[in-house]
Amino acid sequence: MANTNIGGDDIRSRITLRPFRRTDAADIWSYSKNPETTRYTPWRQFNSEEEVAAYIETYCIPHPYCRSVCIEDRSIGLVIVTPGTRPDEARRRELGLVVSPEYWSRGVGTRVVEMVAEESFRIFPEMVRLQAATDVGNIRARKVLEKNGFRKDGVMRKYLFHRGEDRDVVFYSLLDSDRRRPAPPEEMWRPLVSLLRLLRFSFLLNFLCSLCCLLGDSVKPLR
Repeated sequence: MANTNIGGDDIRSRITLRPFRRTDAADIWSYSKNPETTRYTPWRQFNSEEEVAAYIETYCIPHPYCRSVCIEDRSIGLVIVTPGTRPDEARRRELGLVVSPEYWSRGVGTRVVEMVAEESFRIFPEMVRLQAATDVGNIRARKVLEKNGFRKDGVMRKYLFHRGEDRDVVFYSLLDSDRRRPAPPEEMWRPLVSLLRLLRFSFLLNFLCSLCCLLGDSVKPLR
């Protein structure tokens, strides 16, 4: 298990979200060069730090909700909540997240999604659905969403062409009603289902044994 304690405290408690600055370009350029960063994410490929700076100025800063994921004000990731482009999509938004591989398996992604979901439903009161999509093979991202109460909606087969392959994409959603009454993850029910099946089998076995004994006592041999 990865150590989430750096400097003696929980790293998740030091995560902050803020608007991007042009000076974040160096940090983004540093982790975006790692191929693992975009292994499952069709994020833009940058060729230089200057190109990253231009991306921040033209896309991140004007965006209604594009935040820099920071630890001690150092940018370690990007999170975005994008509205639909048509009037009939106004009540839903899509969540996107990129975190530096240096901070994977430390609870950072889980905490960021928790923070963003809470803030998004507050600052976008008309929103009833926050959705996210990821490659079916991106188990880490899927677990992050499920830990935050997102429910699996389904799989779109060959939905995305990424790194020379047609990839299946799984969609998740969190509704405003889900937040008021969160549903436990599917995995939490599995032990209970197994127990119920075992009890049902035991009950049936005991019933059959009792029935056999009863029939045996009631049948008397002919003399």
